[in-house]
Amino acid sequence: MEHVAFARDKVIDTVADLLLTYNVSILGDQLNKQSAGDWAKVILQVGFLFLVSLALLVQQIRRFGKGPFEERVVHEVDANEEAVDVTIQWCGGCGFQDAYEATEKLLTEKYPRKVRIISRRDADVTGNFEVTVNDYLAHSMRTKRQGFVHNQPARQKAIFAAIDVALEELHEKES
Repeated sequence: MEHVAFARDKVIDTVADLLLTYNVSILGDQLNKQSAGDWAKVILQVGFLFLVSLALLVQQIRRFGKGPFEERVVHEVDANEEAVDVTIQWCGGCGFQDAYEATEKLLTEKYPRKVRIISRRDADVTGNFEVTVNDYLAHSMRTKRQGFVHNQPARQKAIFAAIDVALEELHEKES
């Protein structure tokens, strides 16, 4: 979903332009009204407004993609079986549920007794669709621009390879 990242970037650019235009117009108005001796005061006021605007913008940028989420184990293995943790984080507000379910099915069919699948559904619109294998980010739609997994055999192979490596590491620890 590259359009989500593009839309986010467009919104950020627009807000930044509006804040800059607003602060410059305030500065112009203040300079026209003030005498030369009051310029320092005007510059401090406008500087303060600019810093507040910048802080609000940074807050919005940081908030994007980091909303609350619902996490649950959807595929558990037997307690005496060693398993790899696979977390699928997906955007609940973007309509990604079908892609999530297809990816979950793909992984449970390929590794029925080897993976513990954890669903992490973002409550906000985040654009996330990530697959993490034992803390290794194997796939990311938002940060790596990789799209969905269920309809891309090359992405499936990369995730399968990450799971296979994690399983080999488990077997090495056991022996």
